[in-house]
Amino acid sequence: MDQQNVPRKTNWYKIRRLGVLLGIGVVLLLKFQNCAPAPGASASAGGSAESFPVSTIDETHLTTAVSFPQEKLKLKTDTEAAEIEGVCDIAQHGSILGWRLYDSSGEEIGRGYSACESGRFMVELAPTQEFVCDQPYTVSARLGLGDEGAVQVSRSCHSDSI
Repeated sequence: MDQQNVPRKTNWYKIRRLGVLLGIGVVLLLKFQNCAPAPGASASAGGSAESFPVSTIDETHLTTAVSFPQEKLKLKTDTEAAEIEGVCDIAQHGSILGWRLYDSSGEEIGRGYSACESGRFMVELAPTQEFVCDQPYTVSARLGLGDEGAVQVSRSCHSDSI
């Protein structure tokens, strides 16, 4: 018999095996599609080399607002440090928020970071003796792209301070 006129048989076994491998490849590709690490942001606090904690903010709460329970606070004249408590979303537990301190002219005179723990965060101002008596200062805090919370702080040098 002439070998040139013999019809070729389709090798279904090889085609099926190739299809299974292709299917597994597609499943693996889709499964690990978004596993790349998030691009890191290099943050610096005014060019200083000091390190600070960095945390990831849950994307579902990217616009979480922070607030302070009071609008105005008076500090005693004899305290060296003051801790101001603020409120954050409890779902943001462990997230790091930034805060800033401004004088009455709006110039930034301090900044720092605080952790949101169980729906609360603390801003520590020290030393408060450097605050000018009865001059208003503003502490503002922000978590992610959320709304900024602010409180006005002043140092009372009179004996009737709280």
